[in-house]
Amino acid sequence: MSADIVISKMTSSPLAAKHKEWSEALSGHDPNSIQNQIDALLSDFAAYLVINYARGLAPKDADGEPKVSPLLHRLLDRTFAESTMVRIRKLTEARQCQPKKAVHSLVALLQDMHDHPHLLTRENILRCRHETIDRLAGTSPASRLPRDAIPPDWFKARITRITKRSRNVKNFVNKFLAHAATPASRESVNSDEMKVHLARLWQATALICKVAHQVDVEILGGCACEPLGPYPPCEFKYLLVEPANPDDIQDLQRFWERVQQKVERWFGVRKLSGSGPFFDWFWSHHSQTVGDCGN
Repeated sequence: MSADIVISKMTSSPLAAKHKEWSEALSGHDPNSIQNQIDALLSDFAAYLVINYARGLAPKDADGEPKVSPLLHRLLDRTFAESTMVRIRKLTEARQCQPKKAVHSLVALLQDMHDHPHLLTRENILRCRHETIDRLAGTSPASRLPRDAIPPDWFKARITRITKRSRNVKNFVNKFLAHAATPASRESVNSDEMKVHLARLWQATALICKVAHQVDVEILGGCACEPLGPYPPCEFKYLLVEPANPDDIQDLQRFWERVQQKVERWFGVRKLSGSGPFFDWFWSHHSQTVGDCGN
């Protein structure tokens, strides 16, 4: 029995109206819904990682340089970095009070939930999911009460983590992408707070995915979705200047599967550890700065 079924029996309640509003913002059909934004962010990020990996497989010229177009790949690097930072900035934007300026963002959703703790009680929602409420509310089966609620601090803590994790991205977007800030106007931001490494984009993406999934499944009663599906091997054939050989295609396919498995963990019950073979490899190969601009 899903939370949607439970709440549908209380269609006149304040919770039912809010539940519909929150669900639409998170995973509704609007092109700007949070889940649609995350899907675009994830698919492009995974595609870029595979392309970046393919550079190492490219044949070398007489000088030992990979046979790839510097013009094409500089364009790819820049547009990927800029679009990814803008997407993260949009997903972490604070709530706007004026309806004409309202946005769909994960932080805005968490802020609204934070302000309505009286609706998120055991009695009101998830009657068939007591164990989840026990964990979120910090209670135990022996001490369950109908008024048990998810504390506002639960939402506040996640807002703080997301904001902190994406601060460099926000600063870079505000000063260089959304606005062409002058040197004088950039003085208010430390230069280190405008450096955005690929690893930081990955970490911010991971946190956004994990929190959005937790809100969807554990609070709103949504269904877990497949975050990143398999990719057909034929799509990897022309990533290089010359057609990739079968061994390289298999290598690229295995790499995609490694990224896919890591993303799937964000949407599962296991916590993202930030360590292990994949991360050891990832940090050693992706420490370059994608946005390094001083004052």
